[in-house]
Amino acid sequence: MYRLEIGQVDLPLRTPFTTALRSVDHLSSMVLCIESKDGIKAYGEAAPTEVITGESKESIAACWAGRFADVLRTHQSRGKNFDLRFLVQAIQNSVQGNTSAKAGFEIALYDYWAKSIGRPLSDLLGGSSRQLLNDLTISLASPETMAKAAKTAIERGYQTLKLKVGQDSALDLLRIQAVVDAVPAGTSLRLDANQGWTAKEAIQRIREIEQIVPHLDFIEQPVSARDFAGLKAVKESVNSLIMADESCFSPHDLIRLLELRACDLLNLKLMKCGGLSTAIQMAELAELYEIPCMLGCMLESNISVSAAAHLAAAIPNIQLIDLDGPCLIAEPSTLEGVSFAAAELKLNSTAGLGINSLEPQNYTVLKEIIL
Repeated sequence: MYRLEIGQVDLPLRTPFTTALRSVDHLSSMVLCIESKDGIKAYGEAAPTEVITGESKESIAACWAGRFADVLRTHQSRGKNFDLRFLVQAIQNSVQGNTSAKAGFEIALYDYWAKSIGRPLSDLLGGSSRQLLNDLTISLASPETMAKAAKTAIERGYQTLKLKVGQDSALDLLRIQAVVDAVPAGTSLRLDANQGWTAKEAIQRIREIEQIVPHLDFIEQPVSARDFAGLKAVKESVNSLIMADESCFSPHDLIRLLELRACDLLNLKLMKCGGLSTAIQMAELAELYEIPCMLGCMLESNISVSAAAHLAAAIPNIQLIDLDGPCLIAEPSTLEGVSFAAAELKLNSTAGLGINSLEPQNYTVLKEIIL
């Protein structure tokens, strides 16, 4: 017998999270708990990011309580032992799209698998003990506000900052200059335009930006997600490395990007691709083309970020991480799982994701299902 608990976590942010696509002041995610009759509790999380994945809290809950619960119910009725591969494939095939809902359910399944074996998830995925170093996102704002936020981030111990740009090109230059003036010379900078420019604008702006910051780590998604030709044109016209994010949801997107040689780097996110199983497939496929990957996140709490961190520790071609969702929360979370010491992520040594309970003050139970 399994018990499914569907809930919601809601956490205020330090400052509004603003990009070229949206602005929010709370981290609000859907949370899933799968509990078995032998007492194992496994957790998953899905971020409802309608402007990117098209999903809402309601659509995620509907998938979990409907088709995905049916998959687990059918698996149980056949009297089989827990079969991770079967369940993952069945979830992926049960509906089209709904990538965040799939990711959240998958995370809980992987957590259950690892807890049933009694090992941290990264160990079972082939993980190493290599250090995971995080960046911190600086939201789109006035030049003065971004400079202040960047300075505060450096004081908190971060050495790599990702600046949100892509809204008002002339102001972007002032924003970047203000940050450059506010941080130490050795600070690594990344830019994320969130589809904010046309290809022609991107080429012009990036060339101007390169005069301000000669050694950017990369520039992320400068053009519209479906403008693969534009992305390729930008890549071939500037000196900076170009990363695809919203252009790369699925393995099919990835293959098209790789065959076009349209980008230098890829940003994989569990909420975009549908979970750990697809992220592994995509990272290994990109490795064949010698395209390194970064593992990023939406606005997510420790639950899904812990899953992403375990994956990043296990897959060699995931060479960068952008898993700062929990670091943007106003009050430090005491939620179990991976721990944060400024820019360093430390994986749990306990079973699964290391999460065995939720913070009741931030968590609301919405529905319970007995299978």
